[in-house]
Amino acid sequence: MPVKKRQLSPKKKAKPTPKPRPKNRYMRNAKLTEYKFLHILRGFADEKTPKELAATAKVSEKTIRALYKLLRNHLIMAVIAHPYDFGKAGFYLLDGNQVGKRGVEFFRTVMESDDFKIYSKIHAPRSKDVKTKKDLIFEATVRVFCRISIAKNGLLSFSEKTTESIEIWKEMAEWLKQGQNDKNFQAENIEIYKRFNELSQRLKSLIQLEQLVLLKSQSKEHRYANGVLYNDLRRYLLKKPLS
Repeated sequence: MPVKKRQLSPKKKAKPTPKPRPKNRYMRNAKLTEYKFLHILRGFADEKTPKELAATAKVSEKTIRALYKLLRNHLIMAVIAHPYDFGKAGFYLLDGNQVGKRGVEFFRTVMESDDFKIYSKIHAPRSKDVKTKKDLIFEATVRVFCRISIAKNGLLSFSEKTTESIEIWKEMAEWLKQGQNDKNFQAENIEIYKRFNELSQRLKSLIQLEQLVLLKSQSKEHRYANGVLYNDLRRYLLKKPLS
């Protein structure tokens, strides 16, 4: 009687080796440990100078200064990517990916303030680089928004006259829209189209000005301002690490 060959059980597939967790999830190819990096990020949020932070972080001033420069640069990208983080700074400062007219006013106000002059002397005392100064102005302005807690619908509570003007503008826009494919209609109302475009620009500027007034009157100081900056920037860097 022929002997049956014993069938060997198929080899179990080896489980893929899990990728080792990076030494620092917030910074690619970093020599710094994640713990030290977060310690420096906290120092940045708390407005500590590189010299003040070097002792507790046990990292050289030079390294901290270079890292601060990177953090300022990525703060700009974070505000663009998440306009409703950082105290809604991007919403008020930017128009798309560019600084809006409203933002220009904010930056100018911050730059001319005595507080910024002191801040600049402390954090960039010898810097003459234009980009460094711009990044510092941006950072200081974002800190202003992190310090204030804005009511959820604060900038939507326009005055009665402004609300009425917006409704009239909408009605005009709807009426003009009906003739957008009618060349005769457009030719007959060319002056109205021209005037409407002028009024649209003026209305936009007036709304922005009223938003600034409401921002001041309907906001209060945030209890954990530095925590807002730290947590929002940390969350951003977790998805978009420094490189």
